[in-house]
Amino acid sequence: MIRLAMMDGWALLTVDRPEARNALNLETLEQLDASLRELEQLESLRALVLTGAGERVFISGGDLKEFERIRGMEAARQMASRYQEVLNRLERFPVPVVAAINGHALGGGCEVALACDFRIMAEEATLRFKQVQMGLVTGWGSGPRLLSLVGYAQAMHLLLLGEEVDAKTALAVGLAHDVAPREQLDERVEAWIRKLMAAPPLAARSVKQLLQKWRGMPLAEAQKLEREHFAALWETEDHWEASRATLEKRRPVFKGR
Repeated sequence: MIRLAMMDGWALLTVDRPEARNALNLETLEQLDASLRELEQLESLRALVLTGAGERVFISGGDLKEFERIRGMEAARQMASRYQEVLNRLERFPVPVVAAINGHALGGGCEVALACDFRIMAEEATLRFKQVQMGLVTGWGSGPRLLSLVGYAQAMHLLLLGEEVDAKTALAVGLAHDVAPREQLDERVEAWIRKLMAAPPLAARSVKQLLQKWRGMPLAEAQKLEREHFAALWETEDHWEASRATLEKRRPVFKGR
């Protein structure tokens, strides 16, 4: 199941299936989709955190017991398409999404993590793209994300060899943004949330929208889109509050308008 907890300005989603090592079956996937749809409507939301229950596993991938019943190319294609749709929704979520990787992320668990904007790992956590060991390739949309994130050589290494990647290595190659001892992971994640929430809300949303839309866009078209967002933000109260606060040497108070 997916547990949702509302915090002060941010939300926490937890994949909680201890009996299946937090594997994502289709029911849990639909719960995740429903939670994202609900949270998308909250204009007051500033950030989202996704984690796994317990200490040993973030998400162990897909539910193999359920997948055993999926037979035929068309059924496999439809299943992969649905997982891609939900993880695309996670990637396009309007505010920054932080993956708090509390334990091992295996196969599809890595795919979920790559759909998030930031990945903060416990020192004891690992990543492992084990799809090839299952006679498969990535199917939930993370292959192109991984290639864009770490480049061809690292992506080939990670996907073809399927070796376990520890947290320090993940940080070094750009898969993780921060690493903390497991007992300090929650505190470290909350520190990141405070930093993310310190940004003006409208500007933060625009940064994410622009970065996603710029990928693969011709330069002139990308710059035109940038100008439109710049001009729209220029007339917001938050922009002028930041300008005045800078001149008055004080901290700005942002209102999201």
